This record gives sequence, C-alpha cells and structure tokens, in this order.
Amino acid sequence: MHHTPGPGRGSVFAFTDEIDAWLKQPNGQVAAELPSRARTEFAARLRLNPVLLPAVLGVLALVATVLFLAMRRGPSEQPSEVRILKQGFEVLDRDGRVLWQHEFLEPLREAGGRPRSIGEMARVTDLDGDGQPEVIVVADFATSAASFETPHSILFCFSADGRLVWQWKAEMTLRFAGREFTGPWVFYDLVASPSGTAGAVWLAVAHHAWWPSAVVRVDPTGNAEIVFVNSGLIYAMNYVRTPAGDFVLAGGFNNGHDGAFLAVLAIEGTSGSSPQGEDSPFRAVDPPGGAPARYYLFPRSELNLLERQQRSQVTQISVGPEEVTVVTWEGKEVMSALYSFRSSPEFAPAYADYSDGYWHRHRLYEEEGRLDHTVEQCKRLVHPLPVREWRNGSWYTLRIPSQYFSR
Repeated sequence: MHHTPGPGRGSVFAFTDEIDAWLKQPNGQVAAELPSRARTEFAARLRLNPVLLPAVLGVLALVATVLFLAMRRGPSEQPSEVRILKQGFEVLDRDGRVLWQHEFLEPLREAGGRPRSIGEMARVTDLDGDGQPEVIVVADFATSAASFETPHSILFCFSADGRLVWQWKAEMTLRFAGREFTGPWVFYDLVASPSGTAGAVWLAVAHHAWWPSAVVRVDPTGNAEIVFVNSGLIYAMNYVRTPAGDFVLAGGFNNGHDGAFLAVLAIEGTSGSSPQGEDSPFRAVDPPGGAPARYYLFPRSELNLLERQQRSQVTQISVGPEEVTVVTWEGKEVMSALYSFRSSPEFAPAYADYSDGYWHRHRLYEEEGRLDHTVEQCKRLVHPLPVREWRNGSWYTLRIPSQYFSR
C-alpha cells in the first residue's frame, strides 16, 4: 500500500500489479520482486506540480500555433512586391511590410541599352501551380576582363519564404548567315504566364554588344528552351489571351528590315525565327522549328526619317481587355507611334495614332521651316503608311486608318 505525499491525510492506493501479485500469494504477502516501470511513471506524474500543468500545456499550444502559421502564411503575408536594392532585393507583402531580403555576393550592375530598369525585371507569380507564389528576379552582374566589364544577366526563382529554388544563366550560341554569337547575354524583358495556365517565364535574351536576340521559355523547374530567334534586339514582351488561343508578344527592331517589329508567338512549341530573305546576312541558321503565328513590320515615321534616327523600335506592348497597343519609339521628346490591335482571332491592326510629343515636334519643325505642311495636312498622319504582315510563309500589305483623322 502507498500514501500520496503532501499535507493532510492524503490518499491510500496500490498498483494493479501489486494487487494481482498479492492475490496470488497463499499467505496474502506481497511478492518480493514486482515490476517497477508502472510505479516509476506514475510517481513521476504525481511529482509534477499541478499548478504548472496548465502553463506547460499553454506553451505547447503556442509553439504548435507558431509552427502552423509559419508553414502556412495568410493572404496578407504572401509576397506581393519586389524592391531592388544595391546588392540584392527585398520582398514585401500587399501591406508594404518586408517579409524577407536576399543579398547577392556582388553588387548589381544595370545592363545598358535596356528600356526597362532592373526594378521592372521582377515578378511574383504561382509558377508551379501549388497555390504558393514564387518570386522571379532578373539580376545583372558584370564580368571583368582586364579593364573592360562585360554585363550578363541571371534569372533567379525563390520560394515564398525566400528559399532559392533554381537559377538560370544563358549559355547559348545563335548562328546567322556567316556569323555566330556566343554571348554573354543580357535579359531585356520578361513575362510570366497568368494564373490558371501552364506555368512558364519567357525572357527576351539579347547579346550584350551585338544585334541578335531570342525568346527563351523557362519552365517551373528552371529548364530553358529557345523558342524564337530574331535578327535584331527584342525590347518588349507581353502575354495576350484571344479567342484563337494564348500568345506571347515580342517587339523590338529588325536589323534586316531596318524597322520596328512585333512577333506573335504560340505559348506551346517553338516559333522559328524572324522572316528574312534567303540571301540576307541576317537570316538565322538552324533556328528552332516552327514559325511565328504573325510577324509585323512597322514603317518609320516622317519625323524619324527627318531626324535621321538610327532606328525605330517597339518599346512597349500594352494588353487591354479588347485590344493590344504597340508603341514604337520614333525620336526625341517621347515621339511615338501607336498601333492598336484587336484581340480577335485574326489579330489584325485596327488603327494607328501618334503621341502628343510627336505632334509637338511636328509643329516645331513647321515653325523652323523644316516641314512645308501643318500637322492637320500631314499625309502620313491622315493616311498612315501601310504595315507589313507575315503569315503562313507570305508577306501582306495592310492599310490601316488613323485614329485621330477617322473620327
């Protein structure tokens, strides 16, 4: 028999194994050798101060709650924005609170020639479709060769909690008639597939010094594939959904045709290369299979030619609910031409227009005597020059109205 410790009379008790052993003795004496494990565990429980028990249970519950919340962030605590720093970046939630930071081993170097800043080269998207967003970041670095620094870009993919999932650097060779280019390569733009679609990131990859470029598709595991090669730099990209399917849009400058271009690329498979003449030195050699769904060439504007600008190039592609606006750079003071495309199965241009900066520069040249007509009399504004369209292996000429003068 046993007596519980503490003040007062307490309680008298016996273990079940002791009672069983006592009953088996002929004279009612307790056996000398009895199992002690049950008594030890029970005594240990009795020695625990009952006042501390609720506190211990509370601590255990708190730890479990913290671990649960750490593994499952609420919507307001998910990555929403990426802010580039001098040598890394920080990730913020939708309320502007910093969730985590990442620092690279070397300072970031802004790639020259790109129309977008490095701060615009980041995305937060659910790339692998698991319900948790990934953070996609393009970082520019410089490789020193003697006294000359050569830029190159790397694409990084981080998990929602800041763990590096994978990284990708372009190690590729593009070949054209009589010449090949091995890099280093920089990334001029990127677009991620929208939610509810097969996850991928498309990159505009450009040679650091020369004109070749390509669209590269990177899947959720970091595997990359060249899907389109262009004879000229790609400056802008976007993603559009149409009744005929989803497409990636890529725009920039075509050196062989000496003008701005827009390529319409299927999101599945590969789309070949920009259409060049068979004898053109800008013709791609051994490009990916397939062909672009559409390829458009835009004419140089009157002021672009007057100022003898080196090029006219697509610098922005905006996608709206029913139309796509393609902006070409035409010269100083934000001189731009704007081409609107209907998001229809044909995906044909609907009208053309020019920016306020273009009209302003036109009037200045009128006053200076460099132009012999007013804006209202400008034939190229009233009747824009035709756009060339390539599809199914042939070129077509499209005449499109002016948005302003057709009202």
